[in-house]
Amino acid sequence: MTPVNFSAAKNLFLIFPAGCGGNHLANMLSMSPAFSQRFVGPAYKNRMILKYRNQFGPVIFRDQIAHFGYLENLQKKNILENEKIIKNNSGVNIWCAHYEEYFNTENILDEFSNRIFGVMSLPNENSIAHSRMIHGVWYRGAPNSPYAAYNYSPAGIINPKKFLNEPVSPNDIFTIDTDIFFSLDGYEHLIKVCSSALGIDLPEQCREMHHLWLSSVMRVHRG
Repeated sequence: MTPVNFSAAKNLFLIFPAGCGGNHLANMLSMSPAFSQRFVGPAYKNRMILKYRNQFGPVIFRDQIAHFGYLENLQKKNILENEKIIKNNSGVNIWCAHYEEYFNTENILDEFSNRIFGVMSLPNENSIAHSRMIHGVWYRGAPNSPYAAYNYSPAGIINPKKFLNEPVSPNDIFTIDTDIFFSLDGYEHLIKVCSSALGIDLPEQCREMHHLWLSSVMRVHRG
């Protein structure tokens, strides 16, 4: 993907394995004016950073989640309740989904066109991200499929194992290396992707957000 492709987009679908930080990624992207906000109200950036400090700042040795948005992983009820907000957003809408969630609910998304995709890779075994994926408190847990690595790749979005209403162009996909995202180099990796694929910068608050989130993850899964 290039910034030219991004400039024509209205809906970004983040596709990620369970527990691999997709909602956290969405929160950071939403701090850019190019995207819609994840919750409504004034002083958005200040409120987001306070949520992170409260959620991930205390030294707690259990998984904490970053689900702060009104669109919780393509839940039909939330989409219908917030349809007016979604349609009136001036920025690019951010939708979060695991692979199966997206392809199992695609029929209710027909009116949300001009789509682009951000795909987070399936993490390597014995990595911090993999540990969180298979041990976290995620609904339905980690993907248990021989096609999981394929699914969480551009090829899996372009040529899925399921029926696809609208074909996806490789020019409409950017990728995040999940293992790097879960490392000390993760934020710099994200900055490079945002610059090269989307042509945007993230505000400095996002650096603190990622530090707080990653520190919380490592307390639980580093060992």
